Amino acid sequence: MNKFNRNLKCLKPSNSKEDLYHEFHNSDWFKKYMLQNYHRGSLKEASKIDKATIYCGNALDVLHVLKNDSISAIVTSPPYYNAKEYSNWPNIYYFLYDIYNIALELFRTLKDGSSMLFNIFDYFDNERIIAQSAMGNKRMILGAYMLDIFEKIGFRIDGNIIWDKGEIQGNRNFNQGILGPYYQSPLNCWEHIFILSKKNF
Repeated sequence: MNKFNRNLKCLKPSNSKEDLYHEFHNSDWFKKYMLQNYHRGSLKEASKIDKATIYCGNALDVLHVLKNDSISAIVTSPPYYNAKEYSNWPNIYYFLYDIYNIALELFRTLKDGSSMLFNIFDYFDNERIIAQSAMGNKRMILGAYMLDIFEKIGFRIDGNIIWDKGEIQGNRNFNQGILGPYYQSPLNCWEHIFILSKKNF
């Protein structure tokens, strides 16, 4: 319908919850970053230390040289979007695009029946897809985005360990010196450690 010079789409209440779930998860929002990256960069020669082989490079490039079903277990903690200076994505879509493509390679190289521990933090930042200023800052549900990616790729979600860190590591962005109640940014003292596995069902 067209009201107030705006096009509105109404969902009929007759749709089942299952239909709404699939409609949401197949919407354009997810299609913006679930695209496969076929470009591969160069990789430096691997180093040997005793029985270990050390690769240094972009995660996507390193994983690309590994054989299918060659890794017995994975423990990883990717950048939490733009939480650190070494990670700088223009917006959340670029970040999720990279994570999606790395997750595809993790799934390909992980042996069937093996597990992965994936550490992520629901960071407070701006997605930079609508508001570019501090007005767009909010709790980034990175954990939920990761689980959606893993599930669509084929990982089985076996659990979530809550890493209780006891106290926050820093509060430099907590209130920027403004003591009013609306300027207190939420801070977490915990992180997710997702337990995932690759199974042939």
